[in-house]
Amino acid sequence: MTWTEDGPEAGEARRGASTRDRGLRAPGRGKGGPRSPDREEDGSGPLRRDAAGAPGRDTSGAVGREASGSAGRDVSEAAGREASGSAGRDAFETAGRDAAGASGSDTSGSAGRDAGRRSAGRAARRGGGVWRTAFLALLTVGVVGTAAWLVFVSPVLGVREIRVVGNVDVPAPQIRQAAGVADGTPLATVDVAEVRDRVAAIRQIESVRVGRGWPGTLEIAVVEREPIAVMPVGGKVALVDRYGVVTEIRAVTPPALPVLRLSRPGDPASTAALAVVDALPPELAARVAEVIAPTAETVSLRLRDGRSVLWGGRDRPADKARILTTLLKRPADTYDVSSPDVVTVR
Repeated sequence: MTWTEDGPEAGEARRGASTRDRGLRAPGRGKGGPRSPDREEDGSGPLRRDAAGAPGRDTSGAVGREASGSAGRDVSEAAGREASGSAGRDAFETAGRDAAGASGSDTSGSAGRDAGRRSAGRAARRGGGVWRTAFLALLTVGVVGTAAWLVFVSPVLGVREIRVVGNVDVPAPQIRQAAGVADGTPLATVDVAEVRDRVAAIRQIESVRVGRGWPGTLEIAVVEREPIAVMPVGGKVALVDRYGVVTEIRAVTPPALPVLRLSRPGDPASTAALAVVDALPPELAARVAEVIAPTAETVSLRLRDGRSVLWGGRDRPADKARILTTLLKRPADTYDVSSPDVVTVR
């Protein structure tokens, strides 16, 4: 405390002011130290007393500044991050929407174009298929019609030749005339069954086979009847084959054919006699002059040299012919081979 010369009132006034000053002094300031105005009073001092009373730097402004700076930085960084994130998200979403829109637009447009092309392709294929089918149908009809005309109508595949084979005694012109097929007749329309029947009507023909030889040949193969014996008929002789069919009538008996002596032509005895003659070997048949057949089981032969052979029935002709050929080497008048197991020579 400083006393001045102003008097007690002034001292009181100063003491009151000093007391007020001490009341305003910051706690912890040492006694008797010089009085320094507090930073908190004028706001300009850089120092302050801390809780221990030691002088130190006033940190309120620094703290405020640091707090405000840190908060500003945090807010700025957060705002930046948020802004950048929001901007990124916005950009991503916008890009996604644009890409999706573009993709959708492109996809839908491409799909539409593809669908249109496919539809057009299918329509074209259907149209082309219809035209191809129609063309093939017309082509088939044309080909079939042309082939049918060539085969069944046109003389291009008509009969140009009638070939006859197998004939010996019957002249080929006679067979062609009997066939009754005109030149140029479409070969496919020739009725081979009718041709066969007409040719078979010739008495000397035993069997006929008719065929087509493309492109224009009608083939007729015949087997003529072969006379194996003769039968007297009203002063003449009829030549008969193995079936008893008369192939020809002659006035003179051919020297190589035996004469059939039958009680009634066409009965079982005549059939048996013809079967016996047909079974004889050629060298033995040439030696037979007559065949006598009173019954089917009592057929006998008269040889040209006058000897006789009792043949019997038509059974076992090969065995009988073999045995008779051997027996004829022995002189005798009659040879009985009706039972090949027991033969008799007289």
